[in-house]
Amino acid sequence: MTIDEKLRLIRGMLESPETADPPEVFRDVITSLDRDSLLESVRRYATPHYYVDLGGFSERARFFRETFGKEIPRSVFFYAMKSNDLPAIVQAAGAAGYHADTAGGLELRLALKLGFGKIIYTSPGKTEADLRFAVRHRGRVIINLDNTDEFELLKRVVRDKRAAVKIRLSIRIDFGGVSGVWSKFGVPLDGLKELIGKIRADGFCLNGLHFHSSWNTGPDAYIANLTRLAEYLRENFAPGELSGIGFIDIGGGFFPEGTAYLNLYSPGGAIDHALAEYGGVKPGDTEFDPYAFRIVPVSPLTEFAQRIGGCVRDKIEPLLPKIEIYLEPGRFLSFHSTTILLKVLSVKPQGAIVDGGVNMTGDYRFSEFSFAPIVNLSRFSVRPNRMTIYGPLCDPCDIWGQTYFGEGIEAGDVLAVLHQGAYTYSCAWHFIQALPRYIAKSGKRFFVAARGETFRDKYGGCRTGR
Repeated sequence: MTIDEKLRLIRGMLESPETADPPEVFRDVITSLDRDSLLESVRRYATPHYYVDLGGFSERARFFRETFGKEIPRSVFFYAMKSNDLPAIVQAAGAAGYHADTAGGLELRLALKLGFGKIIYTSPGKTEADLRFAVRHRGRVIINLDNTDEFELLKRVVRDKRAAVKIRLSIRIDFGGVSGVWSKFGVPLDGLKELIGKIRADGFCLNGLHFHSSWNTGPDAYIANLTRLAEYLRENFAPGELSGIGFIDIGGGFFPEGTAYLNLYSPGGAIDHALAEYGGVKPGDTEFDPYAFRIVPVSPLTEFAQRIGGCVRDKIEPLLPKIEIYLEPGRFLSFHSTTILLKVLSVKPQGAIVDGGVNMTGDYRFSEFSFAPIVNLSRFSVRPNRMTIYGPLCDPCDIWGQTYFGEGIEAGDVLAVLHQGAYTYSCAWHFIQALPRYIAKSGKRFFVAARGETFRDKYGGCRTGR
């Protein structure tokens, strides 16, 4: 691309104003908060802490299951534990009719301990020890094969009774091209027939196929994957050769509604950053507002279910009439039900400092791309205000947001950071501050679902060499 072409592209971005949603879009979310329960949790357990409404999580899980169950009668549901592996949440998923989708050895052990009878064990890099452990639990565990080297390792691990080992083969379907980090997963679709032949020739049974796509705001990616897979199976296999394939796992990746991104995370944000970094333009010198936000539009879940169900009936069932469809929601289930509760320690002209840091979320999402509603429970209001909310870490990027909802803010106020159930607790950092407790509410009962990190937890296994 030439310099002139780049300039024309940038000019086009500048001439297309960034869209932002008014803060009022969260009015219904804020007014429907169970403020009494949140404040009661703070009264009992102080701050900071994670707080989960297990009833809300379970209701969300049932909604997903019932919506897809109407359109795909032979659907089977697995909770993607990596999104939030708090045992109380995982157990609630099980009670709502979900099996367990585990992405690593610790999650696998937790699912076994919690009594799940059907567990998928995923990972693109399993060791021999990992596979030996999974095979010992072959009656409950479906092993995902990600690559041919992993299959060779499995052959060395399993010398006899290979047919009893449940195998799911992960495939990569390159519609539209797959590049970057996503290309690490699965075997290419065009090598599927050869690998299935090797699996069967060595005495194993292939129980199912799997593909995955992420961050799906509509059903198109699932439709494209199912359609391409059906074409490949029809062109490369005789009907009898597909016997034994009992399920197709379409993965997770269902995007939760109400997710908001900062304008900072946009083409305009990139240009504004470049101007500040290299052009000497100071923040505020342009009309661009990096801390305005926009909610990502998402198709209703009923549309996902109807279109995916229609594709299964039209494309897959003519080839595999009794096929089961596995689904692995994680973020969609866990996103809304957890709130992070914080207390204001100090108010300065440039912002407020609270007692919990972004080590609780495990990234710098709120200073880079993500917006979450922050509600002052002590001065409750739907009125938005601009103020930087800082955490207590010795880190300038320890920021919760630039906007809060409330009638002012003072030291001692309790703030609620909403929609923090997905990829926070499971990704949290062991950095400077101890990780706090996770409090759960089930019905009218509050309990400590996970105790806070202690000195012994972090340093008990360390040695100085003396």
